[in-house]
Amino acid sequence: MKLRTWPVWLVLGCIAAGALVYGLTHGKLSEDELKPPAPPASLSIWVYSKGWEDVVRAFGQSYPQIDVQIRSFRSYEQLYTELLASISAGAAPQLAEIHSFYGVAQLATTGAALPAGDVLTAGKPMFLPAFSAAFRYQDKDWAVPFGGSVPVLYYREEPFKRMAGRAPALGTWEEVRQTLSLAKEPPGEEVSKGYGTMTVDKELPWFWASLSYAPKESGASAAERTRSALELWRNLTHESKLMKPLQHDTAASDFINGKAGMYVGSSDKLPTVERYIGGKFSFDLAKLPAWKQEALLPSVHGLVALKSG
Repeated sequence: MKLRTWPVWLVLGCIAAGALVYGLTHGKLSEDELKPPAPPASLSIWVYSKGWEDVVRAFGQSYPQIDVQIRSFRSYEQLYTELLASISAGAAPQLAEIHSFYGVAQLATTGAALPAGDVLTAGKPMFLPAFSAAFRYQDKDWAVPFGGSVPVLYYREEPFKRMAGRAPALGTWEEVRQTLSLAKEPPGEEVSKGYGTMTVDKELPWFWASLSYAPKESGASAAERTRSALELWRNLTHESKLMKPLQHDTAASDFINGKAGMYVGSSDKLPTVERYIGGKFSFDLAKLPAWKQEALLPSVHGLVALKSG
């Protein structure tokens, strides 16, 4: 995921302004008294995405009087776990990158997070509602979205194009089933090589929710959509046998190594897929095939301001 720098700068700028005001006004005495030196301003930030080094370096050049301390984590899961521990210990950073999979309800209800409403209203251009909604809780915005991804379907081009005589139609799950079934019918090398199977990455709740996502729907209708998505999943796994059960941790590598013809994953995996496939085979990607969803459900990265100790 490439960082969208303008919302990041927006948040950093607001924090920097507060730090500078504090530094300039700290220890203000009468005109006859000596003014003690202002304490150095510092800014601590925890992140898990790549690309922050360039942003922080540029920010430091604009605000050399602020010491930016950045700590990187391997994943959003690891960061969130340690963030909760730091909050309990009164040692939280001032800013932290969070993922929409966890949301902000826990941080907001415990009083650990600061509302981001002023930063969001200052954003130009305006934030897309689908992204800002991920961090909205009790009619308040609690984090600034700066990047994200959507679920997509990666597929090998050559075998499916050759068998179908044209580029495969993958707009619906029935079309996906029909395309994969072509590679499961002997004779042919496609059967032995596993081109007739599909792998699905480990973010299963996100993919399930995406298959039934209707932003303005709730109650019985939403529950029925969810049941329908689970039924599709059961069919693909146990009846059609187009997906192997419990193989999600190796989904991307199975597709990259030629053990599957299709792969459901995040759009931000594209650079990784391209790098590791290299020139071994040609592939393409399509939007998540239609089932019951009415809109895309994005995975969003946001920056939250915290009440640090």
